[in-house]
Amino acid sequence: MSTAATPSAGPTMEAEHLPAIQVIASEEHASVSTLAIRATGLEERPNPFDLPITRHRPPSPARRVSSVFLDDTPEAACPGGSERPSSSASHASSITLSCGQAMAQPSTPGPTYISGPYTAEPGAITADLLELDPKEVEKKVYLAPVPATFCSNLRYQRREMLDLTKLEAPITQIPAKNAIPARPEVLGKGWRQYVHPEGSRYFRYQNFYTNTWLFDKTNLVQIEKAMVLIQDELMRHHDVSKDDIEIGLELSVDEDGDILGCYYIVDTRKEDTFWLSPIAASFLSDTDTVKILGKEHLGYATAVSYWTHVYMFPHDRELSAETVEGLKSDLNYFMFDKQTSKSSTAPYNLEDAHRLVQTLKEISIEPNRAARPQYVVIVGRLLAIVFQERFIRYHGERYAQLDSDRSVYLETHHDRHLWFRMFSWIFFWTPQIYYDRLSITWVDSKVNYDHWKTFIGELQSDWAASITPSTVILSANVGFLAIQSVDNNGLVVPNRSMGQIVSYISTMLTIGNIVACTILARQHRETMHRYAEAAAAYLDARAGSKKGMEVLAILFSIPTAFFAWGVLTFLVAIIWLCLWGTSLATRVAVCVVIGVCTLLIAWIVHNGEWQAQQGISTLSAKMRRMHKLVKKAPVRMATSFRTLSQRAMTILSGPLSPRKKSRWSGPDPVDTPGDIGLRTLSYGSDDAV
Repeated sequence: MSTAATPSAGPTMEAEHLPAIQVIASEEHASVSTLAIRATGLEERPNPFDLPITRHRPPSPARRVSSVFLDDTPEAACPGGSERPSSSASHASSITLSCGQAMAQPSTPGPTYISGPYTAEPGAITADLLELDPKEVEKKVYLAPVPATFCSNLRYQRREMLDLTKLEAPITQIPAKNAIPARPEVLGKGWRQYVHPEGSRYFRYQNFYTNTWLFDKTNLVQIEKAMVLIQDELMRHHDVSKDDIEIGLELSVDEDGDILGCYYIVDTRKEDTFWLSPIAASFLSDTDTVKILGKEHLGYATAVSYWTHVYMFPHDRELSAETVEGLKSDLNYFMFDKQTSKSSTAPYNLEDAHRLVQTLKEISIEPNRAARPQYVVIVGRLLAIVFQERFIRYHGERYAQLDSDRSVYLETHHDRHLWFRMFSWIFFWTPQIYYDRLSITWVDSKVNYDHWKTFIGELQSDWAASITPSTVILSANVGFLAIQSVDNNGLVVPNRSMGQIVSYISTMLTIGNIVACTILARQHRETMHRYAEAAAAYLDARAGSKKGMEVLAILFSIPTAFFAWGVLTFLVAIIWLCLWGTSLATRVAVCVVIGVCTLLIAWIVHNGEWQAQQGISTLSAKMRRMHKLVKKAPVRMATSFRTLSQRAMTILSGPLSPRKKSRWSGPDPVDTPGDIGLRTLSYGSDDAV
């Protein structure tokens, strides 16, 4: 077992692995208000067990059509437990959902405190408890299964903003000996508080964990109601051992305004996650492209939730040396794979993996002692990422993704849209080049970050390099238009010559190139795509479909098209100046130079295509030749062995006569075998060699 929490006594029961259900989070949530608490404790807190706890939610009279509800059937509910209301939580590795914390909306806004119920004067440091709203406290709580990643994302999404204007009595003077009462260490039935290395505060009661702010009395009442529901459900599952499980619990509000007790259960012995009701398979997947293929494949997804749970609640846990060494081995393999493979599926690049290995080497493990929470956070987060990569790449399955630039699904050839082919012709086939690059960067809704980082760097270089020649062409156009013979000898006439018109077009195109390069370079700064999550969000919004990828490829090609057409139109203007109204000798000389330049440029273009085709042809030819050699190897070996046997028998059967000088390696067709000391073998089908 890699991690171990402090054991707690209780009845024994065991978990069964069940499929998953997706819970949809509402965008409308109750307002959040932190209530003041007495420094002496929570004596005035109503007993949550005296409040109504309903197990069956009455059907809602109306459903909102804006949300998608899955498994909202009695079969999906916990047997004997509260029927799960339709709500949503997605595996939040790449999709961030909004989900509000289940908080009561007080009738009058209460004060918010920075670090507890403090007042300015030491002699009267008491804060009155705000009365609970009976309507909010009496609301029913319903159980809803969620992945641990949902609870992890909820920690960041529901961060409250500090409003100093609402502080009733901010501390303006520190009393002598810092005589300010601290928050109570134990809340409710026995919830103890811990501070995560990141800075957030979480609470634990026996084997229940939550990130919900329990200093709010309303939250405390509702979280304990949800805890009672889970305890009652666990009593019905006698195969679940309470000593081996931990329960993550959070509060949320669905679109109907109902309070949801979002939960998951982890098995610390198996390092697994499970729930007490059937859930949809899409529950554990960020995207519809990943399907669960079996129990082993499901194990990677549940391991992600387990290690996310360890990462969120790191105190009082042991780390085994085997777990840390296994993680270092994985990171070392990632470095090796990145160094030796062009299409590695490793989640980290060479430099990042090396730094992480150095970090893991600094972790000290003491047997039978709880590890430092910082070390637990490091190991938990890294292992969650490792198992997430194994899950989305079908690790260990028949269809495992071995190359990051190849899809695991059956590929069917689809022709590009007609408008895309037209733009490719107009933009000198640049969109097709960018489309191919995007196709190996965004595969199965997963971003190959190394390819994307290289691609963005190359685009930035191309756009920056394109501005300088565009400026030169722009200056050349201005100088061209200033020539008196081109400018109609300075006369202002309504009709312009073809050279002037084409030069005007070239000027506009080069200006367009400069503007397009500047905007695109600003929109695609490397700092904006420093992390894989940002790259995935960018590509998912723009290249989530075949059409979107084609549009993005054309968008990246616009500066190149502006520059190429600007150069061509300027060339047309120069050719017009050289051929219009000039002598025959001038025209012939200019045409010869134009023809030679055209042939040389065509040769350069053809050379690039020939090199690519030649490499593919040579590689395929070598593969076919190797296949033939391997296929014919047994026949060649048998023939060689038979030939050697025949020669050995001939030598042993009689003396050799002098061999005639001949260019033949075998017997002379004119002479008999006896003339060269060889005898015909009756059992052999081949003559002497």
